[in-house]
Amino acid sequence: MRDVRARIRHIVLVKIEKALPLFSPAYDFGLTEDEIRASWWNYFSWLQSRHAAASARTTAADGG
Repeated sequence: MRDVRARIRHIVLVKIEKALPLFSPAYDFGLTEDEIRASWWNYFSWLQSRHAAASARTTAADGG
């Protein structure tokens, strides 16, 4: 954080004139916040394992 002034290039100010409720379809099934979070982590874990398996296949096919 020593060079923070050198790393900042722009600052943007935003004036909020109106804020409305945000409705997410994630809550349509009546799940709690913790249940939604857990399902997302499960999904991302599945994606990561799928990516790792695909990378392993590619590496094996390349002979490496």
